[in-house]
Amino acid sequence: MPLGAARLNTLSKVLTTAAATRGGFVNITSFGQVQLSNAQMKFSTGTRGGSILFDGTGDYALADNQPLFPATDDFTAECFVYFTDTSGDKAIFSQHGDSGTSNAGSRFFIAAQSNNKVDVYLRNSGNSDWSFRIFGTTTISTNTWTHVAVVRNSNTFTLYINGTNDGSASSSDSIIQSDFAIGALSNNGAYDLLGYIDEIRISDTARYTGNFTAPTSAFTPDVNTKLLLHGDGPYGSDGNFHIVDDIGDLRPIDVHIQTAYTVGSGSAPSISTAQAKFGSSSFRMNDNSGHCQFPTPEWGSELTLEFWFKPDSTSAGLQHMSGVWGGSPHGGFNHLISLSGANVRCYVFGGSTFRLNNVLIGTISNTDWHHVAITWDGSTYRTFLDGTMGATSSSSDAPGFDQHQVTWVGTVGGTSDTFAGYIDEYRQSKTARYTANFTPSGSQFTNDANTQVLLHFNGTNGDTTTTDDAS
Repeated sequence: MPLGAARLNTLSKVLTTAAATRGGFVNITSFGQVQLSNAQMKFSTGTRGGSILFDGTGDYALADNQPLFPATDDFTAECFVYFTDTSGDKAIFSQHGDSGTSNAGSRFFIAAQSNNKVDVYLRNSGNSDWSFRIFGTTTISTNTWTHVAVVRNSNTFTLYINGTNDGSASSSDSIIQSDFAIGALSNNGAYDLLGYIDEIRISDTARYTGNFTAPTSAFTPDVNTKLLLHGDGPYGSDGNFHIVDDIGDLRPIDVHIQTAYTVGSGSAPSISTAQAKFGSSSFRMNDNSGHCQFPTPEWGSELTLEFWFKPDSTSAGLQHMSGVWGGSPHGGFNHLISLSGANVRCYVFGGSTFRLNNVLIGTISNTDWHHVAITWDGSTYRTFLDGTMGATSSSSDAPGFDQHQVTWVGTVGGTSDTFAGYIDEYRQSKTARYTANFTPSGSQFTNDANTQVLLHFNGTNGDTTTTDDAS
């Protein structure tokens, strides 16, 4: 299941991807206007297809201090690329190090040259000469999809174009362990690519040792997959920056605090030690469209959505606190939890209609910490405020789900009705944890087999990062 990362609207954007074999996530910063596009695609996954667009004017994605090419071990780097212009040099992947020579190892990159052929370069660690250069012989056409793969098998590097060996070279040199980049050289952004890339996969094994049939469908993740980007997702008229990494159902889930905002004013959201339900910190929202977000896990046959909140006021207007809401640019609709004055309300959309339609969960009388929950046991939706059941609805339809949906915490997409206050202990589970009145937990939640997302919002004051507790 492809999982979405961050939709950011600044020129420098944080895209988060996951690496199954690393047991965590690779943080990638993109530059320029790297974004999803449905203008061209090689394959589609699920309900929406697309690719990643690079406009040739400073567009590239960079993994700061995150090498994806190992120093000396086997690997496979591959993708489908659709060049719209091949004049000049166009980098596909690179691990090129600093502009100086302080980093140990050899600079490595894969690029289309002005002669419409793909070359592979490894420069020696002293930066004085080339360890090798593979000069491809196959002419690459513009406006067509081409599969490009480079494999390191022991000390042999082989370039494959559409599954056919297009040149090889040998070297025992170590590849520099520095930034990994897509669409340009990692040290200076040169050789920026003009066109589209689809099905980017980096693997820690030599997947091809001879000629092969180029892939005929989208890749699926396995234990050797370090990075897998399908380029699929929802599209908005203003572009969409949910760069999607397919890691199946692995945890920890990627969590991102979006500090840039276009709605409201005040301070950006962050971890705050001013208030906490449990521990020493929580997530502070300041009534703007900054927020915390994560790729929505697929619903099971049951579910629970819950969190603690502490509002600044019980007399403010409508304040959306969490949900998947906002139409195509934000991944569609399925649920929304809001505070309207002192009334806590929610929507759930499933099948083809609302299963809960702006229903009243309960009313708060103060700005203390309050617990809110929605559960579904496969036949009945139930809502709870501070353990007391509110509105219910009978339905066998789960909330709507799209594989590229992103859950927002602190507000929702496409709205100016933002939240001011604190949120703590956000948890999504694949079981109905509550079916009758209950006493909310007196301590922070712990991860278990039914937990799909667990956010404690632990950290130091002002932090703009947080993690999913998968321990």
